[in-house]
Amino acid sequence: SMVVTHGKTLLEHQLSAIPPECVNELILITGFEDQKLKDFVLSLDLGFPVNFRYNNSYLTSHCAYSLLKAREEMSKGFILINCDLLFSASHFLSLLNSPNNNVICAKKVNDYETDLQKINADEDNKVMQWELNLKEFNGEVMGPLKMSSIDVPLVLEYYDGLSEENKLQLPCFTLFSRLVNRVPFYTEFIDDDKWFEVD
Repeated sequence: SMVVTHGKTLLEHQLSAIPPECVNELILITGFEDQKLKDFVLSLDLGFPVNFRYNNSYLTSHCAYSLLKAREEMSKGFILINCDLLFSASHFLSLLNSPNNNVICAKKVNDYETDLQKINADEDNKVMQWELNLKEFNGEVMGPLKMSSIDVPLVLEYYDGLSEENKLQLPCFTLFSRLVNRVPFYTEFIDDDKWFEVD
């Protein structure tokens, strides 16, 4: 989040792509250098309230464990943005304005594939399959992800049924992919050079 590129941190690039009028509250999950990140974010003029949740197991946990630190806020519906994703305001708005309740942004498959999770969406862009490795797929998951308050209880129910070890090791998108047969997800396909994952 604090890596600088083109004169700004990754986090600043992300926050500048979110129209302030579209945000009720931003929840940042922190871990490494928690106070440094808090001080930096609070120094910015964002135009919306920011709150923080701390994952004290950040060294040994994956992102679903971090996400669930904000479970109370999740219950209202949410948009999930991973810290390594860069996108434009138009991408954010296409997600926000989608008529579908639960939406994941994905890139269409071209001549090559990456190590991203795969989806197979139908002609209405409903996600029919979502796994790390699919033999037949037409998209690769990058995010952000929008989730409706209507379906959040199913996510929490599934997560709460996992062992503590599985909770710690579960990636965010894997959590949602395991519910694709119970929760209707749709995709917004985005393909341009202003939207990419930073590795």
